[in-house]
Amino acid sequence: MNNNEGVGKDFFNQDEKHVADRWRDGFAGYDIDHKNKNKKITNRTDLKGADDWWNNLSLEEKENAFISVCKKIQDGDILKQNSYRKMLKYIFEFESNMYNIGIMCGYMEIHNKLFGGTELEKMSFAKKIEIIQNKSKTEIDLKNNQNISIKLLDDEKTISIIINNLETTYDRNL
Repeated sequence: MNNNEGVGKDFFNQDEKHVADRWRDGFAGYDIDHKNKNKKITNRTDLKGADDWWNNLSLEEKENAFISVCKKIQDGDILKQNSYRKMLKYIFEFESNMYNIGIMCGYMEIHNKLFGGTELEKMSFAKKIEIIQNKSKTEIDLKNNQNISIKLLDDEKTISIIINNLETTYDRNL
């Protein structure tokens, strides 16, 4: 059975607006219920309400909010390395309407930078470097007491890979 079986031939000849209208009409009831359920949140077009809320908190309430959010980010972004969607759904326990709000307030950028930083940290403990160019591969094996630092140079076009020699932990007098 192919994926198009049971779908009328005229479906694929319709313009995009008509298809979008049919889809929207088909889910109109769900959409209205969903919007009403989350009306307080989904009507946000700016984030001023959140700033007003924050400004009215006591110092202790601000500290508790900060601690809670930091713990959630540490758990989900750093330890579990969740996707952005999983962070919103399972760690923060938000509905899907918060996806765009998370983008608007900058959380997606924070999430992506944290994930990249975690990967960079893992890379610094790699024990082999491979450089592949034009079907030619060069490998550099690192010793147990070596790690690497990866830096983007000031021209933002050059990556510098530095092999660091770490101190060994043995007693020299033995």
